[in-house]
Amino acid sequence: MTNLKSEKGSITLFVIVSVMLIISFLISTHLILANKVKNQKEIIAQTRKIYESDKSADEIYNEFFSKDGINPIYTVEQLLAVGSGENILVNGKMYKFSDDTSYVLMNDLIFDVDNYEEFLGEDTDWEPIDEETIDIIWNGHTITATHLNDLTKMYGAHAPLLPLEFTQIEYIESTGTQYIDTDYIPRNNTKIDIKYERASEAQTEAIFGVNWSLNGFFLMHYQGNVRWHGKTNAYDISESTLGNIREISVYQTDISINGVDYNNVVNVNDTQTNTLRIFGVRGDNTASQPRGKLKIYELVAYEYDENTNTFITMCDFIPCIRNIDNKPGLYDIVNDEFYTNQGTGEFSYGSYD
Repeated sequence: MTNLKSEKGSITLFVIVSVMLIISFLISTHLILANKVKNQKEIIAQTRKIYESDKSADEIYNEFFSKDGINPIYTVEQLLAVGSGENILVNGKMYKFSDDTSYVLMNDLIFDVDNYEEFLGEDTDWEPIDEETIDIIWNGHTITATHLNDLTKMYGAHAPLLPLEFTQIEYIESTGTQYIDTDYIPRNNTKIDIKYERASEAQTEAIFGVNWSLNGFFLMHYQGNVRWHGKTNAYDISESTLGNIREISVYQTDISINGVDYNNVVNVNDTQTNTLRIFGVRGDNTASQPRGKLKIYELVAYEYDENTNTFITMCDFIPCIRNIDNKPGLYDIVNDEFYTNQGTGEFSYGSYD
């Protein structure tokens, strides 16, 4: 038999809960209406203040529309409006977010690019600000954005070069069986800068290049020399005058080693058909021969633009390790690609002290 006292208790509890829900709804509704009325009163008060002031229309306009020439960025939405030409209300002032305006970052911003498709569309190569066209004052702050296959990258003041999933190291070193095949195909206007260190006394070994042949484009060690091969001829610089750590730049007919220029020493290379290899040179087959025993600190590839008379960076390879598995390799910070060993064994590496 049902206990009447228990039923009365359940009914009482149900009534109490229902009443509490109704009271909560009424309080929330009251607060919303009160805030709305308060906001309306503030707007009316501000309007009355402007109307009753002795200020001219120009003075009122100048107070509302900024003419400082520097637009503050507090939010992600404001960041994504940079260069759009929109008028954005920031802290009671209207700013025009044009591409000829300077900007200052007021906060550290952290966000996932995928959550802002309405602003960015399908722009997978998104960068927060193109510093070549937009003047940005980082003001000690950074932008941390997750994008590019879920990699997280920082931009701004003291931001690392690499996504946060990688740690920059000083160099990677090959024992002669490792190499990296990049996606970059050198052209006849390609310039390459490399910083490396010899790790052996091998008489013949490749540093980087394309096509181990008469028409090849490559840098190597050959019988006590550094050899720059351009198209159908080569130029040798004796290693006896060089230290172990070398900074070399090659462009068309010229080579520079540790700041010493050697001009018009080889023929201008043709645009290649194969990709650039590092620690090796692609031969007639898929082999990379002969591979160098080297420490590589950095390699940068540029292409000369005749319209602007400047070199445009095409690739910039930074030694690093992937944090999740300590895999060493080179990270191209221009194209956001990580390259690992495609030979046998594994690269060793050196970290910064």
